[in-house]
Amino acid sequence: MTSLTLHYLNSIPLPHQGDCRIIGFAPDLTLFVEEIYTDDAWGAQHQITLEGEILQSVDEDYGKNKNLRPLTLPEGIIRTHPGWHAKSLNFLGPRHRGMRALERVDSVVHPLSIQDKQAAIRRLNLPITAPAILGLAESYVVSEAEILRPNLYIVCRRLRLAYLTLELQQDQDNQPYDYDTAVLYVAHWFDRNHDQEISLDAALNGLPHVTLYRPMDCVARESYLVISDGGNEQHTNRVHVWRVERPIIPDNEMG
Repeated sequence: MTSLTLHYLNSIPLPHQGDCRIIGFAPDLTLFVEEIYTDDAWGAQHQITLEGEILQSVDEDYGKNKNLRPLTLPEGIIRTHPGWHAKSLNFLGPRHRGMRALERVDSVVHPLSIQDKQAAIRRLNLPITAPAILGLAESYVVSEAEILRPNLYIVCRRLRLAYLTLELQQDQDNQPYDYDTAVLYVAHWFDRNHDQEISLDAALNGLPHVTLYRPMDCVARESYLVISDGGNEQHTNRVHVWRVERPIIPDNEMG
């Protein structure tokens, strides 16, 4: 039996920076994706090929297009799936910000290794050192893509890290806080046969040949895996494509 392999094919840049979701994967192997950009949450939708050609788009264009109609979706489109099979990775810890001792934050966050803390600081460009990170305060599987039935998936997760502020601060309601949280997105393998947490450092480097900044959605169809990747100040939104080489199962092992 050969091992399962992801072969990186392409990264497709999109016009905007912001959040990027997959609407669906069509039978003709075109993708429908959506961008949400700026603080005003303007939207754009695109139909694109796996090679990166944009076939059609609609865009609110920062509010200039008032009567926008969503793209028409074809029959047989595959939608993204919420993280049902990987829900064991979900948990909710302390508030997004508050007082460390009063809320007993250290007892409810999930601890991280020094290597994981350093990886998070690099990815989020936080102006702190590793001891200031208290741990993982929240985990939510946004979407999952079945790669090998019934147990092997790719998951996209939203994580929240709790860290100490440099000094006591006050929020907009004049409430004091000495810890805050930062959001981090990761995409990685999840095997239901080995239902356990992956290290953060491994999750940040878990897929081949591309750096994922904010992986927000995933979907698989036939032999293709697609992940949408939200942008930041240096990068526009992107869509990444891999070809999945699945193991060959001999006839005498099929049942």
